[in-house]
Amino acid sequence: MNTHADKTQESKKQTTVNGLAQKPSSDKSTFQFADNRSEATVLRKLQTLADSNPKVQQLKAYQESANNSPQAKKTIQMQATIQGNWTHWAGGALLGATGAVIGGATLPVILGAAAVAGVAGGVAGHIWGASDSEEETPYKFGDSVQGHYKNWSEEQGSNMSVQSRGGIDVRARHNRGAPYITRSGVGDKYAHFIPGTVGDEDDRHVAGDLLNNTDHAIRTDAQKENAAMMEAVVGLGEEWRKHGAAWVYRAILRGVEGGKWTMSQVPKLFAFVKSANSGRRQVARIQDVKAGRLPPNALVGEEQDIMNYGSDIDDDGFESDDDVRGNHHMKGRRLFSTKYDDQKMD
Repeated sequence: MNTHADKTQESKKQTTVNGLAQKPSSDKSTFQFADNRSEATVLRKLQTLADSNPKVQQLKAYQESANNSPQAKKTIQMQATIQGNWTHWAGGALLGATGAVIGGATLPVILGAAAVAGVAGGVAGHIWGASDSEEETPYKFGDSVQGHYKNWSEEQGSNMSVQSRGGIDVRARHNRGAPYITRSGVGDKYAHFIPGTVGDEDDRHVAGDLLNNTDHAIRTDAQKENAAMMEAVVGLGEEWRKHGAAWVYRAILRGVEGGKWTMSQVPKLFAFVKSANSGRRQVARIQDVKAGRLPPNALVGEEQDIMNYGSDIDDDGFESDDDVRGNHHMKGRRLFSTKYDDQKMD
């Protein structure tokens, strides 16, 4: 089926100090000989002031504790101790962080940074608010075109560039009620871009790549172009027809990844391939069963398995028809959830 023509007619980061590996430090003085030069005298005074500073002592304790751990754990422990935030040293602290060598005397890395910053009168470090504990939102199939979906206009009568999966451009225009997606050299039917995405690779690995936005099995340029077409069709075109389409498609891909189905079965499982209204009914049935408005036996075919492979509604969700129908001025019925049974259709 021609997806558009037929339907339109119907980490954490590890941080190091300037990238330099540090050897475990010792409590022994780094001075190897008596030096009475004025520069050395100033340094000794700075060192004495630093040693008596509670904050510096605390930093020193952090350093000693970190020195007893592997390099990878050392930086994480220091970060977590200092409020779990990134630490940025400015001015003299930057010199200390790289191990300042002045007048033949080398200050310990972190201790020197604290001494220079503290005594110099506030050339201090700034604690930034980006914490390693703040994890990025996991990628979901369809995310690459979500910006276009949210800002799509029915007035888009001419082709515009839409950046899809992998930064590959497809063309999109509003045609008979929904975005119509094309790309030169790539067919606009599921029967074209699904096998084009799979190529000679294992279906399970391809499904995993589509779900995780990776390219372990989707390797060739042709595969990537077809995958970009697929994501734009589902994430922009089908989502516009009914929010929840991408949720269903992701659930099917998880089933393929788990060995339940093959990629060649996707067009039969994903009701939007048959027609827009079939897809809307599929989303509404799953939505109603998830919400307890219908019993599980209301699901058709393998929709029970599709629902089981789907993520929690709270995470991805089915947007309410009430939220979108004011923006999607489509002809014909689009409200198939049972909660609208007593309402007149637009």
